[in-house]
Amino acid sequence: MTTYLILEQKIKDYSTLVNEKISLLIQDKSLIEQAMRYSALAPGKRIRPFLFLATIDMLDGNIKESIDMAAAIEIVHTYSLIHDDLPAMDNANYRRGQPTCHKKFDEATAILAGDALLTYAFEIIGKNQFFSPTVKCDLIIGLAHAIGYQGMIHGQMLDMQACSDNFNLEKITELQQLKTGRLLSFCCQAAAIICNANNSQTTALKNYSEKLGLLFQITDDLLDYEGETNVVGKDLQQDETKGKSTFISLLGIDKAKQLVQKLTNEAINSLTLLNKTDRLIQLAEFIAVRKT
Repeated sequence: MTTYLILEQKIKDYSTLVNEKISLLIQDKSLIEQAMRYSALAPGKRIRPFLFLATIDMLDGNIKESIDMAAAIEIVHTYSLIHDDLPAMDNANYRRGQPTCHKKFDEATAILAGDALLTYAFEIIGKNQFFSPTVKCDLIIGLAHAIGYQGMIHGQMLDMQACSDNFNLEKITELQQLKTGRLLSFCCQAAAIICNANNSQTTALKNYSEKLGLLFQITDDLLDYEGETNVVGKDLQQDETKGKSTFISLLGIDKAKQLVQKLTNEAINSLTLLNKTDRLIQLAEFIAVRKT
């Protein structure tokens, strides 16, 4: 079995564990639960919880005790997607190959489902029976900072401004580091907190995850531009049609692909001083060549 096939199987294995946990955490007894569950269990690779669990494993942490945190990370990501798709934001019709939450239900329900998922994630962390109070506090503060007004939400605000402003490469990089990169970076940060990683380990993981976040976004832009993510109803090149600058519009295809390789190498080199890094190295290489 090739390296990528092994990695894809591991991603599927972790994805199954996370989906099973989310299915237990979110029932379908009410309309709001149905909307939350619909979006949280939509098809996807679960890259963020995979990154978190792979880092837990690398740091010799306990996967079973950390599944709640992996589910909380995916639930937060789902909230961001629901709100990003809303008519006031990107006004998207499809997400992950199925109608967006506001199309499946309605706009008000989608807003409330996103709100509910966001708040529930913090409840899940607080109720974890394996983490110490100090670890819980550090996780809650770290997550709030990563996705709040200085992090992901700031990135979303910049994304909205990008519709009317001509962003240069520096500004687009900042936007994506915040909107996409901060939650990805938190996945490694959370594992470091749980496993009581030392300063050198934490710094290495921070550098790796920051490169990975940009790498993920540029490959996403490339896939959108080249039409390789042509799932049902996907609006290809939707950012450019709205007048937004992207890595592709600013760099062109060839230079964007060169930057992908550069970021891949830098992400991998960030892990030099760590042990058991095969899975994280494979993930960076996988993201660089992914087709979906």
